[in-house]
This record gives sequence, structure tokens and C-alpha cells, in this order.
Amino acid sequence: MRVLGFDIGIRSIGWCLQENGEIVACGVRIPRSVEDAQTKESLAAQRGAARRIRRNIARKKGRMESLKIMICKEFGLNLADYYSKDGDLPKAYAGENFKSPYELRSKALTEKLSADELARVILHIAKHRGYTNKHARKESDKDKGKVLSAIKSNEQALKEYQSVGAYLYKEFYQKQRSSEEIQTKVELLKAFYDKNKIKIEKQDKNKLEQQSPNQYKKVRNTTDVYERCMKQEWLQAELELIFEKQREFGLKFSDEFKDEILKVMFFQRPLKGSADKVGFCTFFPNKKRAPKDSLSGIEYVALGKIINELKYIEKKIKAKDCIRFYAGEVVDTPQNINALLDIVLKKGEISYKEFRSILKLNEKFKDVKIFSKNAKLDYTQKTIDEAEKAKFLELKSSKDNPNIPNLKGFQKALGECFEKFDRKTLDDIAFDLATINDKQELFKQFENYDLSAEQKEALSQLSFSKFLNLSFKALSEIIPLMKQGLRYDEAVEKLGFKPSDEYDYNEVQKELHNPVVSHILAEVVKVLKAILKEHGQVHKINIEFTREAGISKDKRSKTEQEQRKKFQANEKAKEKCHQLGIAATKKNILKIKLWLEQGEVCVYSCNNGKGKKITEKDLQDETMLQIDHIYPYSRSFDDSYNNKVLVFSSENQVKREKTPFEAFGNNANKWNSIVSFVSGNKAYTYTKTNAKTNKKELCFTKKGQRILDENFKTKEQGFIQRNLVDTSYIANVVRDYIDKNVKFLPLDNKELLQSSMFFELDGYNEKDDTKKEYKRKHIEIISGNLTSMMKHYWGLHFLDKKNEFGEYEKDRSHHLHHALDAIIISYMNASRVKAFADFKKRLETMKASEYAEKLSEAEREQKRIKRKKSTFEVPANYANRNEFADKIKEKIFGIFVSQPPNKRTRGALHKESFYSQKDTSLINSKDTMEDALKLGKVRQIGTKIVSNANMVRLDIFKRKKDNKFFGVPIYTMDFAKGILPNKAVGTKEWIDMNEDYEFLFSIFPNDLLYIKKKGMEKAELCYYVKFNIANGAMTFKTHDNRLQSLTENQIKLYGTKIPTEENVQGVVGIQNLEIFEKWQVSPLGEVKKAEFKKRENISLKSTPKNTKHSMPNSNLETQ
Repeated sequence: MRVLGFDIGIRSIGWCLQENGEIVACGVRIPRSVEDAQTKESLAAQRGAARRIRRNIARKKGRMESLKIMICKEFGLNLADYYSKDGDLPKAYAGENFKSPYELRSKALTEKLSADELARVILHIAKHRGYTNKHARKESDKDKGKVLSAIKSNEQALKEYQSVGAYLYKEFYQKQRSSEEIQTKVELLKAFYDKNKIKIEKQDKNKLEQQSPNQYKKVRNTTDVYERCMKQEWLQAELELIFEKQREFGLKFSDEFKDEILKVMFFQRPLKGSADKVGFCTFFPNKKRAPKDSLSGIEYVALGKIINELKYIEKKIKAKDCIRFYAGEVVDTPQNINALLDIVLKKGEISYKEFRSILKLNEKFKDVKIFSKNAKLDYTQKTIDEAEKAKFLELKSSKDNPNIPNLKGFQKALGECFEKFDRKTLDDIAFDLATINDKQELFKQFENYDLSAEQKEALSQLSFSKFLNLSFKALSEIIPLMKQGLRYDEAVEKLGFKPSDEYDYNEVQKELHNPVVSHILAEVVKVLKAILKEHGQVHKINIEFTREAGISKDKRSKTEQEQRKKFQANEKAKEKCHQLGIAATKKNILKIKLWLEQGEVCVYSCNNGKGKKITEKDLQDETMLQIDHIYPYSRSFDDSYNNKVLVFSSENQVKREKTPFEAFGNNANKWNSIVSFVSGNKAYTYTKTNAKTNKKELCFTKKGQRILDENFKTKEQGFIQRNLVDTSYIANVVRDYIDKNVKFLPLDNKELLQSSMFFELDGYNEKDDTKKEYKRKHIEIISGNLTSMMKHYWGLHFLDKKNEFGEYEKDRSHHLHHALDAIIISYMNASRVKAFADFKKRLETMKASEYAEKLSEAEREQKRIKRKKSTFEVPANYANRNEFADKIKEKIFGIFVSQPPNKRTRGALHKESFYSQKDTSLINSKDTMEDALKLGKVRQIGTKIVSNANMVRLDIFKRKKDNKFFGVPIYTMDFAKGILPNKAVGTKEWIDMNEDYEFLFSIFPNDLLYIKKKGMEKAELCYYVKFNIANGAMTFKTHDNRLQSLTENQIKLYGTKIPTEENVQGVVGIQNLEIFEKWQVSPLGEVKKAEFKKRENISLKSTPKNTKHSMPNSNLETQ
């Protein structure tokens, strides 16, 4: 049996191939990072944000330029007067008689403007054209806050004025500041001068003198201040009014000019649709997937739940505790299925009570808890009749449950007409709602259906974003069979459907909206292809998944209890929201839950051990309170409930991106009050009996520990929750790819598995290989928890570290642990998992016996020690744990970790900050600005100086006369210009690489090098990190990042001062190297010297621009 194990994470791929229990090969691949090393933010998100800013700037610039051209052509103005030289004001805006554009906008309604004044008015409105979201189907959460609040406030104020310009001019620009405001500003400036000990004669007296009534209030918005937000339609109405008034006052211009100005100024691109992002059907590769919220999708989901529940009930009534009532009843009849489905489709929901009534279970099974477990179904505190009023199925999606089809919302939007539409029409409407994001485009599509204006508006507010794996065509054939009582898999089998063999890897990549997953899939494919090419086909592939497996009955019960408590808490919070008159949104529900948990007080507003009271009025004020991350999200990426508290906004502003201790620890009184409050709050504490002293001790919950943590580190410790979620998604994507593309060796009968690895093997009969419940499985998803437990009980801790309590913890600072996990994963099969489950049961029995028997403390301690020393049997190929561990060590320490070089020319061309040419802070004291610009050390943009961004490539040369090495740095700016630099960093000055120098190779970050410096016995392999142009020093790192594995020769290379928590890196001057070679590494970790390649020219790859939905061009000729 050949089994391949994969440990897949967002930053690593561990793999192991074992055959008949013997490890054939293993390795680790570390993909190119797609996250920022410091912030952990997705690089794609950063690029996307920068790209959007560039596009907005370019579009605004193009819009303003088009308007200037049209204005100058219409009024005979000089176009050059409206363009500025770098740092200078355009001529059209200069002069002694310059008037504010706000004044001109107000004046335009009462008197005639000159042509150049009207031009300034038009351009000013175009530059600040107001807020609009006319294409969005509904406002985002952000839009519902400060922006819309300000608009609502300004709408009332505008009733007293003719236009926005008149309002802004008279209320803000013209209105003088009060004497109190002026005095406050003067006092602040004086205090600043005094604090910084600035002498009186050097004080900037102008700043003080300018604080007079002649200084007006700010008109424009500032950062995070939206008080002056205006709707775009108001600005458009103002400009139309100005055109109308100016024509009345005698200013001449054509109707074509006016219409074109309005068209260009207020044009907004339609939102892109997502139809091209929808994947294809599992069985019909040319058909798009159906929305989950379509009527067919809803029916399919409901039928699946109903049939599965009926199968459970039938199994339950045949069980021992109900057998006395059983008389051959069959509940999964087509009549029952369709009766239940009719209720669901009519009401959008069905309760357990209705479910029982349809099946007529009260006749014999009245007192039997007949249904499967569900967090909503709580039999513990109610009668069966009361408990079963809970909803078995409710088809109404929400922010809390976005995956539930929204049948209720669909029905409500269409009203009584819902049942009048045929199935195809309803499905088509649902597909339009799921794929058209632009409101105006959606309304055009709605013209194909008989819908009223109210129905169109109501439908546009629905959010249908989830899709099934099946098309409408597949559903049309599967659903009728499910109505007859067949499960989905049985229906598919009867229809003879088989997954399509057409699997386009590039199409799959397009469907993956998560760049992390897309990148990891590409790397897994490389590794998988390399393994199969090197070692041939396999029988099975095991992939680690983050799902829990093999937990004890007590833990399962505890999980169910926690889910039930969470559901009850949410329901209680929803009820409170209704009482307070606030929307029961996810955010408000969370606020209420935290409020109740904290005892209705603010954790950070503590004084004398008591928190400040949070009143119901505070809850009703959206701005008064904030949900804070105890460990700042930007530093921990932890968005779990245990990392959240409800606090006053004022306190949160003080805390900002700090932990509570970092923010308030300097204030001893306040910090002690917080400690006292947390220590006395039952939500954050619990008591535990010390086994040695038999005394109760106060312990803190996870949330309590976080609030009081005084030693929080910014570096991620282990897998954070986001990584676990990403990993599970990756595992599923990889499984789908493998299922479609890999040809396996046939499995023997002993490897038949169910969908779950936990089942009774003795129910399997080798002679009868036709049982439907058994299925040959070549791909298995393994729980990460299971891997961790197997590692513990096999005693494979040689790569771990011990914490302060002497407990083993995974050492994530190095990369080899990924291979160890993959080895364990490769050994997982049904029989071993079952054996391990039995082993865990024995341990639990032993643990129970320690307290059940009347033992002395010494006897109990001996049993406890014996239990803790219990080990799980190793694979049969090995005599004991030690032999097994030694073999794994041999394989693990023989791994060379593979990392691909980063050859992508992406990112900013230069850093954001601009400097004057006179500013020498960016250059070496020995350089002139002219020399630095020639060498490319800094760059010139207009009249300003900027620093280089990323060094993409380093070209290595060797001087022929003395074999010294030199590096020519090449930046993204060089690639953009397409000019290949030829100057290398020298000790004193940069040197031209002429015929006295020989080109060796080009290296990129993460390229594999083979280097030796003076004093070393031999050359060593390492990965290139970066190059410093200031001193010609190279930084490099080890392949496995494991400090403990460094040899004496490697220590000479990396030095003695190596950080233990960061990358194991070294630095050496390029001219101090005696051997300098470029090597390459395969995805499996095989290394060899790279072949020589000629020096390549540079250029940026370009893609054609998408001209769809481009801004309309003026039909007027340009000057």
C-alpha cells in the first residue's frame, strides 16, 4: 500500500510517501509568501488598494482634463492657464482679485459671472462632486454610518438655501469663528512654544496674529469627519441651476456644452457583474451552477435535510428503546416527504412539532425524543411538546447564518405573485440577483419579467451570493427522485451521473477569489506532480483537515451544550434589541451579549475596582460604544469572541492599537482597578481545586487572561484562527483537484471506508463487496487534532520545545515540523483510527477509576503516572517507539526545505514619501544628488525625489583580475523604464561593469546560493534574502530556519548573534566571499548547480486595458 500524506497550510506544504509502513521520502515546500511579513496583510489586498487609488486618481484627472478642454473651447479661454507647473498655482487661479469658489458658487445664483469665473465654478464642483451610490443595490454597513448621518443632517439645513454652494459659503466659509475658538487656539500654540522651549523672539507671531475673526471655519471634510457630505444629485441640481441662472443673466453657451459637461462630470461606471466568476456544474461542465437561493436550490437543500432526518427517525424507531412500538413503520414515504416539503415551501419554515404531526408520531412515539441532535432543540429544560416548537428548518438567511437560503425574503419581495410565477422564471430571477451587482443593470434585466416597481425594489435589496455545485439542469433531474425518497447520492447513482472529466486548472484558478488559496493550490500541484513523476502512482492520499475527529463522548456533549448556550444567548440578545428599539444585527447582538457578560459596565473605565455603568441609552447611541479587540486585531488577527469586549468609544480611542496593559499600565491606579474588576467578575474567572493542596484557586478564563496579559508579543504564536479556516478551505480545494486529476492504484477490500473513519469494521464482509454504505476512498481528510494526538502518544517530540511548565509545544519557528505532521498523516487509516479511539477510551476509563475507587493519594498518583505514560502502538514495521522515532529522525534531518524564488516584478515603483531636491536625507553624505540620480540610488518624479521600492533582481559579476564579486541592483523602477543598469555597488563608488568584469548570474529573493567566506572549511547552501547598497552586504538564511541544526562551519557563516525567534539569517560583504555560486532546488528539495544563462534584459509585463464601461468621451474636438 503506497500512501501519500499532505500537511497543507497557508505558508507551508509538508509531504510524506510511505509504502507498506516504510517511509520512502518526505519533504517540505515553503511557498512564496502572499502576505506582508510584518502586518500579515494580504499582498493582493495591498496591491488592490493601491490599484484602486491609482485608478481613482487617473479617472479624476481624465475627467478634469476633459472638462477643461470643453470649457476652454466653449468660452475661448487659454487651456494652458488651467495647468500647473510642479508646485505652482495655475495662472487661472492666481491674481490679486482671486475669489473663493464657494463665493462664486453663491454669487452665480444672483448675478452674471465672467467666463473664467464660471469655469472655476464648474471645475470646483467637478473636483468635489459629492457622494453617490446609485449603482449599488443596497448601502454597505460603512455607508449607513457617518456618511448617511451627515447627509441626513445636511438635507435639513439645505432647505433654507438655494444650493449646496450657497449653504457652504454662508454657513461655513463666511461665518466667523467665535472668540472662544480663537482663544483656545492661541492658548494651544503658546503652550506648544513653552513646552518646546522656543524663545519669544523665534515664535511665529503670524500664527498667533492669524487667530482672528477673519479666519473662517473649515468647509471641506477632514480625515474621519464627514459633516460636509453632500449627495451628488444635490451638486448636479446646483450646477443645472447655475447654468439656468447664468443664461438668464446673459451668459452665452450651447445646450450641447451644458449637456456634455453634466454627462462627463457625473458619470459613474456600472458595477461589474459576477456571472463570469460562477463555476460550472459537477455533472454538466457547460452549465453554470445554480444559486442556493433559487427555488430549485431551496427545494434541493430542503429535501436533503428532510430525507436525512427521516432516515434518522426510521433508524431511531427501529432501535432497542422503541422496538416494542415498532410495527414495520416506514416514515420516508413520498407522501410524507412531499407533505413536509409543501409546508417548507409555503411557510419558509417548519417546526419539529409540525414534523412530528405530519409523520403521526404521537400515536406510538409520543414520549420518545425522536429527532436528531440540534442546538435549537433543547430537551433538557422543557417538555417534549414545548421543546419541539423550535424550528427544524427555517429558510431565512441573516448575517449570522448567510449560508441558509433566503426563501422568506424571496417570497416577501414578490408577495402574492410568488406562486403565480413558474419555476423557470423564479430560477432566472434568482440567477440575475446572484450575478448582477449593479442596480441599474439589474432593473434593465427585470424588464424581462412581469414585475411591479415595488417588487423590483424589494428584490434588489436581497443578497443572493451562494451557489450550489449543481446546475438547474442537474437539479431538474435529481429533485424528482429525491421527492420519491432517494438520498442525493442514490439519485445520482440511479441517473448514472458521473463527475465531468473536464477539469481546466486555469479555470479553477479563476474561480478562486482567495489569493492565498489560489497560490497554495498552485504550489501543491507542483509538489504533487513532482512526487508522482519521481515515485509513480499511489493507492491513497491523506490530507490534513482542521475538522475535529475522535473526541470523547463527554467532549461531544460539552460541545453540543456550548452550542445550545450560544444559541440561547443570541436569542436573548435579539429580544433585548427589540426591547431597546435597535436593529437585531450581528453587531448589535454581539454588543448586547458582551454588555450582559460584563455586568453592564465598561471594562476599561474602571475606578476603585468598579467599571463605569453602560446604560440602555448608551446602547441605543451608535457612536457611544465600540466593540474592542483585547489583543489588537492588526497585531493578533484574532477576531474570536474571546478577544472582544464592549467599551466606551472614548476609552477605545485611548487604547487604540495596544493591549489593555500597554494602554493603561502606566497609570497604576487605573490598572489596579481593571485587575480588581476582572478578578471579581464571574465571566472572567472560575475556581479550581489544586490537586496537591486540595485548596480552591482563582483562575482566569481565556478572555480574563487576555485582558490582564502584560507580556503580549506582536508575533503570531502558532496557528491563529484565520489560518485554521484558510487551511480547511485549502484542503477541500486540493481534494477536489486531486479527485479530478490523479489516477490511483486500485484499493484492496481492506481499505474500504465510510465517509467517516469511525465505524465498526466487524460489520464488513469481504465476500459481500456490494454494501452501499461502504465506498472505496482514495482521498481522506485527516483532522489536525488527530495528528496532534497521535504525535503525542507516539512520543514524537524531538522537534518540539518545552514551555515554562515543562510541557511540549510545537516549535513553529522552523519548517521541519510540517514534514513530521505529513509522516503521521500518511499512517492514518480506518483501522488505526479505530484502534486509537479504543486506546483513548481505555485512558478515560483509567482516569475515571482514579476517582471512583477509594484509593490513597499515593495509589491515585501511581495510577495517574501510569496513565500518562501510556503509549499507542507504533506501525507494525517497527519494534517500539524508539525505533520508529529514530527512523523518522533520519528522514526528517535529511530534508532540504524547498523554497521557490520570487521573480515577480510587482509592487510600487517607489516609496510614498516625496522629498525636495535640496533634501539630502535620502543619500549618502559623500554623494551629490546628481550622482545619486544617475546611479539610480534615488529617483526623480517631477521636481521631487523619492526612494526606490523593491529590489527585484541582483546581477552578479566577477572581476577577472582578482575574482572579486560585485552586485548590480535592479529595482521595479528599472523594469518600468526598461533600461538595464550596469553600475555595481563598490566600496567607495559605484563601478561600471565593462570588459574587465564577467557576468555570472542573476539572483532573486529566495534563490538558492552556494557560498563560502574566509575562515570556513567548505561552502554552504543558503537562500538569498536581500542586498544592502550602502555597504554591499548580502543577507541570507538557512533552508530549514532551525537554529539547533547549525554546524560549526555554518555558525562561522551566520555568526554567533543569531535571533532565536526570527529567521536564522546571516550577513556578509559580497567581496568577502571566496565561493559564490547559484544553485537551484526542485519542489521535492533536490538541489543542483544552476546552468549558466546569458544576462536578460528587463521590462514590465503589460496587459491590455479593459475598455468596457470606460468614461464617455466628449463629442467635442479637443484643442
